[in-house]
Amino acid sequence: MASPNQRTGKVYIKINGMLYESMPGAKLTDPMGVTREDVVGTDVFGYAEKAVAPSIGCEFAHGSGLSLQALAACVNETITFECDSGPTFILRNAWYASGMELTGGEGKVACTFKGKQCEEQLS
Repeated sequence: MASPNQRTGKVYIKINGMLYESMPGAKLTDPMGVTREDVVGTDVFGYAEKAVAPSIGCEFAHGSGLSLQALAACVNETITFECDSGPTFILRNAWYASGMELTGGEGKVACTFKGKQCEEQLS
């Protein structure tokens, strides 16, 4: 159980329950699936909501056990973004979106996944 004083440090990424070796810096973007844009005319009137796909951007440690083809083939997966501080975010019906980049000398591969919805589970 996480301490109420702890803030998120480590993030664990799982695809269909399988833990991947994720590097520091994983990002969860637009987890609520909506963005708000200003509505402006002769004054600021408020905002309008627009649906956006929640996404996870991360880097995995690359080695002989990590298949880039398998990552790129993700089209209807359940991906979890588990924070060491307790909360877990579940990206449902997720797919590989873009950004696959293998960096030599650093031993990591970057990629982005998007999904239809993201659920937050608090500890």
